[in-house]
Amino acid sequence: MTRWVHSLAGLIPAAFFIPLHLWNHWAALAGRQAWVVRERALGTALPVALGVGLAASLLVHVALWPRGAETRPLHLLGSGSLRQFQRFSGIVALLFISYHFFHLAPATVGSDIFAAGSYDILWDSLGEPINLGIYLFGIWTLYFHLGHGLCRAAVTFDLVSSPRGALALRWTSASLVLLLWAITVQLVSYFATGTALIG
Repeated sequence: MTRWVHSLAGLIPAAFFIPLHLWNHWAALAGRQAWVVRERALGTALPVALGVGLAASLLVHVALWPRGAETRPLHLLGSGSLRQFQRFSGIVALLFISYHFFHLAPATVGSDIFAAGSYDILWDSLGEPINLGIYLFGIWTLYFHLGHGLCRAAVTFDLVSSPRGALALRWTSASLVLLLWAITVQLVSYFATGTALIG
């Protein structure tokens, strides 16, 4: 049961928050004013509620991090190095999410809360190599953790029972997170260089 709750506490908020976050920020590719219009149309109640829910879920996800001997079928979970990297990527992803939040925290000051402020911070800071590096590495580890976590959760929920099924799931999961990663990097590229990577 603990593994079920641990998996759900990571997957459910990600399923809601990441698509909304990317859709909301996609307006930036049309410029600052389009971003502000999208942010103001969305309002603050939903993002705040999702942010609080995400924080609470992540706390549960971390608190219930599986300890002790692995009881699930090892041949379905991937190599030992993958399992170890899943732990490492989880720590890095948590640190990156925290950094991202506090990086944009000054945007909450003033009348344009969650609107122009966050755009301006990203526009001014992602052109700096250190901030760009933090974002690119953080995004990569976050999506790796999500993708591999999907595969591990499927084993936990008994959705796969054979190595072939596990391999198919890995390819499906990798394709999904690669798409999300590409969309996110497109946004980061815009803020870093003023031009979208593709388009």
